[in-house]
Amino acid sequence: MINTAYVHFPVSVKSGALGRTTKDNNNLIKYFLKLKEQGQGDYPGNNQGWKTGWHTDTDPVLDDLLNSVYNWYINHIAQPTNHKDFPSIMHEGLELQVDANVWFQESLPGEECPVHDHGTISKTSWVYYLEVGESPSPLTFPIINHNNYGETNIVDQKHLPVYNDCIIMFPSLLPHFVKPCETTRYIIAGNINNIIYKEPQ
Repeated sequence: MINTAYVHFPVSVKSGALGRTTKDNNNLIKYFLKLKEQGQGDYPGNNQGWKTGWHTDTDPVLDDLLNSVYNWYINHIAQPTNHKDFPSIMHEGLELQVDANVWFQESLPGEECPVHDHGTISKTSWVYYLEVGESPSPLTFPIINHNNYGETNIVDQKHLPVYNDCIIMFPSLLPHFVKPCETTRYIIAGNINNIIYKEPQ
């Protein structure tokens, strides 16, 4: 099932399930927590928890997950930018070339993610929820008013509930935040700058 939430016309946010198993996701969590124990990654501050670097997409442990994420993007967000260069009958057999950055993040009870966006260089940002506990904080998209003095004020909010195996994709320039969570949350998140089909050999 795919849901579309219109946060601020004509911007849409899409969410659904990837269909991965709890076992596979728990194995990813264990893998990244070992990296944390080894002193890798960092704490970005502002009570945001621990995260890996932005180029975690190059780690082979994420190959299966990222293949699912990028195929979900193609099916529900946009085709590769060069899809018209190939007959549609070829699309499923072509390999993807992805320009993206990806990271893993652990948020412990009480930790949050303040209002931010991911800029305009990337097209689409996404969050995949490996494990969110029993009382997860939603992903919140604020409607922000900017007055003539440069001050900002949140005038409305759209809360999207999250759950294990949930993926949410949204335009990178869309502000979003997560209120302090009551339970530990493990996510994989990223930005998609571009996806193209590789030329067949």
